[in-house]
Amino acid sequence: MNYSGGYSRENNSYLLCNDEPLTTDKTHTSSCLTPIFKWLINPCNPHTALQSDLCFRLPVLQMIAAKIRDLLFPQSCLLCSNRQAGPIGICHSCLDDMPWHIDNVCPQCALPSVSNHLCGRCLQKPPAFDATLSLFQYQYPVSAMLQQYKYGQMLTLAQTWGEILAMRIGERVLPDRIIPMPLHKKRLQERGFNQSMEIARTLSRHLNVPLDISSCMRTRFTPPQASLPYKERIRNMHDAFSCEQNLQGLRIALLDDVMTTGASLNALAKTVKSAGASHVECWIIARTFTP
Repeated sequence: MNYSGGYSRENNSYLLCNDEPLTTDKTHTSSCLTPIFKWLINPCNPHTALQSDLCFRLPVLQMIAAKIRDLLFPQSCLLCSNRQAGPIGICHSCLDDMPWHIDNVCPQCALPSVSNHLCGRCLQKPPAFDATLSLFQYQYPVSAMLQQYKYGQMLTLAQTWGEILAMRIGERVLPDRIIPMPLHKKRLQERGFNQSMEIARTLSRHLNVPLDISSCMRTRFTPPQASLPYKERIRNMHDAFSCEQNLQGLRIALLDDVMTTGASLNALAKTVKSAGASHVECWIIARTFTP
């Protein structure tokens, strides 16, 4: 099928689908345009009519499709409804006003620290993870967006968080694998999706880093961390995870939506280190400053 048609002065119509005039017949128009719209949405879907081996070898086609899609179907900003939100879903003005994480933080736990030195807590009792990268402070509107994403099933935000996190990582040394915070199967049935895994999918695709969703498991069904006081959160995570794979010598990035006390990520980092990982980082969307 040839989609390289154009405008015909003779027929005063557009030529599409084997150079046939594009008439006002809705059935004909729909049958011609549907494959194109499907390709614009996902240019590398092997089930679309415009599939090609080049799709799997030339990522630039995805970029072109995204540009065309943005022109035809502009994304509205999730916060102010501005029509210039782009693929992130948040306009530049709102993005600038977001509660970005501060610059002077402890490199290990991402809490405030003078001149980016290790904080007293990490010096006295170092966590199992080696570094933490946080996008935002857990403040409005990020807090409300994360609540809506996690409990309101606003899954489109997974791509938003993944896109922004990918940009923030920039030239950082990339890990060998990304492991999202595992959910117990009962919690997964309750919620319907793993919020960390969905963000990790987007991030993995952008960074070209393998997504590992099989090595680590949540072995105990525990109460939600948000419902517990600080000391209870640490006990709540005791023996909560297991790792069945050999991660010897690998650099691992653990991904979660929010870090408060760091108890969950610390417990998972211990498990990953026990499996042989040489370096473990925590990548999070938001960090609270007061546990």
